[in-house]
Amino acid sequence: MIITSSAAAQISSKNADGLPYFRVAVRGGGCSGLSYEMSYVAEKGQLDEEYPLEGLGVAVLVDKKSLLYLTGSQLDWVSSLMYSGFKISNPNEKSSCSCGKSFSV
Repeated sequence: MIITSSAAAQISSKNADGLPYFRVAVRGGGCSGLSYEMSYVAEKGQLDEEYPLEGLGVAVLVDKKSLLYLTGSQLDWVSSLMYSGFKISNPNEKSSCSCGKSFSV
């Protein structure tokens, strides 16, 4: 998984609550079958793989099952008049719902 500099900066800036990890996961649900879940967490889970963001003092966690769906993906931070937030560009997606919140592979 590739993490852009704007996503890394956003993760770092939001880390003020003392939560050292940012978790990205793929969960079942949504109208297309799978959805992305992102959260700040205090500690790693048993199945988490850690991807350190060098020089930022934070790390991205991805569990091994989610990693299967996220291989080759890019995590970015986008900001526009209509939307500000993390965006995952995933080459493994075959289709997604119209709102962009869920996908299928």
